[in-house]
Amino acid sequence: HLDAPQRSNAFLWYWPRHSSLGRFYLYFETSSPRQPGDVAILSSKVTVRGCFCLRFSYSFNVRDSGHVFQVLLGNQQLFVVSTPSGESWRRQSIQVDTNVPAKVKFAAERGTDWVGDTAIDNVVLTDGRC
Repeated sequence: HLDAPQRSNAFLWYWPRHSSLGRFYLYFETSSPRQPGDVAILSSKVTVRGCFCLRFSYSFNVRDSGHVFQVLLGNQQLFVVSTPSGESWRRQSIQVDTNVPAKVKFAAERGTDWVGDTAIDNVVLTDGRC
């Protein structure tokens, strides 16, 4: 389960079409009233530790203007993308092995341009290796 954004100045929306699987996905809105530097963070409700595989789909449809999407385990960066990837969905797997309990976080920062959205879908966490 994932919590709502940690900062009130960033929006998260469920969108009912063009999902990578199923009917809905979650995306980080970048148009007005969002401002450059606004960050939306979607965080797990529980902490995780041990050996596990984090899988998710993402779409990073932005202009190349400072937008950043990252996945964190606590404050440790596991994945980052800042180069536009178009409207297509991409699947990502991240192998994690940690003894320190931490929350999984998906963070999207708005760049200087209002055009662009970052979407996530099909977040799955499984025990063991990817």
